[in-house]
Amino acid sequence: MPSTEESTQSKVNFNNTDNYGDFFPHVESVIGTDERKKVTSFTSSPIKENVAIKVEWKNSEGNYEGYVASGVMVSKDTVLTAAHVVYDEGRKKIAERITVYSGLYGNIIRGSAKGIKTYVLKGYTSTLDSKYDLAAIKLDTNLGSLTGSLGITSTIALGDKIATAGYPDDKTDRTNSSDLKYYMWRSTGKIMNLDKYRVYYDADTSG
Repeated sequence: MPSTEESTQSKVNFNNTDNYGDFFPHVESVIGTDERKKVTSFTSSPIKENVAIKVEWKNSEGNYEGYVASGVMVSKDTVLTAAHVVYDEGRKKIAERITVYSGLYGNIIRGSAKGIKTYVLKGYTSTLDSKYDLAAIKLDTNLGSLTGSLGITSTIALGDKIATAGYPDDKTDRTNSSDLKYYMWRSTGKIMNLDKYRVYYDADTSG
């Protein structure tokens, strides 16, 4: 059971309609030995501010399907994530239903909120250029009051230490297709290169 600063936890069901791999090819950047570490405690920063995002669209049969991805709280009611998480290239449409979970460990959560408005950089929807791969999700409740939030900085430099955390698809437990389990993994590294739009680092990650 994960360690949290709140005793209240609940269970959520993820079934086999969660199919990230069907929307995106599996992408990873593991350098040498995989040094990602499983997160079991959600009490300290900068872990507790990271959240899981379930995004869904209606399929041709009228049923919702989608996947679970990652984001970070940047205010009490706003999540920062990648544009490719919420915008489906094939459908040319932003997710029709978004749910954000804090402290997700397997199928146990600390809290949740619904996305009520999604903002995607126009440059991404028109060109799919990765330099515009940013989005923000406005929530219906102040989930950030539970998780806290992280600030955004522009003062970074080569060699700075970085930490990443999220819910990589290759670590999803699919033993029971009617009850998928998701776990947060973290990794550390340093900035190897950067330009106006991108930061390159040597931490192990996976999409």
